[in-house]
Amino acid sequence: MASKASKKEKKDEAPATAVASMASLVKLLEEHRDALSKEFKSAMTSLEAKLDFVQETVTDH
Repeated sequence: MASKASKKEKKDEAPATAVASMASLVKLLEEHRDALSKEFKSAMTSLEAKLDFVQETVTDH
């Protein structure tokens, strides 16, 4: 069983190894935003095409 001192040391070490710089976080978020934007635009284009097809089908009948 680990002593309280060794548990405290492990808790102190974890945040130090998990720290990311603000610049790297900003870059990651910008890349994620760009990817989401592209995916959203693609989905909207697909939905517009489907809507156009449905409207053409309805007006033809």
